[in-house]
Amino acid sequence: MASMAILLVGAVLWAAWTVHVESESGAPGRTPAQSAEPAYERVVVDMQGLQFRPSRLDIPVGTIVTFVNRDQVTHNVVQSTPSQLGRDEGLLASPRIEPGASWEFHFTEPGRYPILCLDGGHYAVGMIGTINVHPVESSGSAGN
Repeated sequence: MASMAILLVGAVLWAAWTVHVESESGAPGRTPAQSAEPAYERVVVDMQGLQFRPSRLDIPVGTIVTFVNRDQVTHNVVQSTPSQLGRDEGLLASPRIEPGASWEFHFTEPGRYPILCLDGGHYAVGMIGTINVHPVESSGSAGN
């Protein structure tokens, strides 16, 4: 009788585990809202030592870049070059990012995005960078 109870408990646990594994893998049990959300690539840029690290990024369209302030002063991220400041409104302009805080931006358009830290005039001491966003290549077009 005890061995029958152990088998029954084992079968129940096995059934519960397989349903859990299937729902995590995208098989039955996954809702349409969950499967409709695409998985975006994520990249971190540290703001440290009055620099963007890395200062140059090459990323595919759809990437989310998180800027993390690792300095003891506030920073921001503005799309511009020192010579273009105030002339053109760029695609991105963050609020002030406090020490230890972060801000993210989702790049949805290909292009070259020069960035700088306008806060405190940090760009004048080299806090500048470039983010190159390239179209996503389809896997079927290679070699044709």
